[in-house]
Amino acid sequence: MKRQTLSSGEHDVLVQSMKDKFDIQDEPKVGIFWYEPVRGELFGVYKIGISETQFNHRGRKTISTLHRKVWESEQKKAEAAGKADTIWQGDYTQVPRGRVFQYPSGDMVVLVGSWIDDYPGLYRMIMIEFDLPEDTVFMTGLHWELGHGWSE
Repeated sequence: MKRQTLSSGEHDVLVQSMKDKFDIQDEPKVGIFWYEPVRGELFGVYKIGISETQFNHRGRKTISTLHRKVWESEQKKAEAAGKADTIWQGDYTQVPRGRVFQYPSGDMVVLVGSWIDDYPGLYRMIMIEFDLPEDTVFMTGLHWELGHGWSE
């Protein structure tokens, strides 16, 4: 491993690049998450500000990261670290999960399974995590129901 020290010019460029993002810190985010009911916590949150991504070919903003791929990657990391008892074990579709989109209308939409009705406080938790506006729409869909995924 090699260690270097930033030049003052490079330091200024990097600090300015962070400052450039200052005004968008609280903007709505799109992304994915899981919910751990026993601990009452969101985990595996991957998100990006809406100004940092483009509408996809289907006319929606979201991140390209898939739940399945994140789960597989986290499982491999846990195995490599000798942590077989982590939250990442098992089938990713058996853990409550969801995805946040922005529609062309500007509406923010959270897709989840009907399981969300069992956790009333989760609505607010998701809205805070993703900096979502009060008029955010929560929709349920088969893909996000427990036990469903790419196989249906």
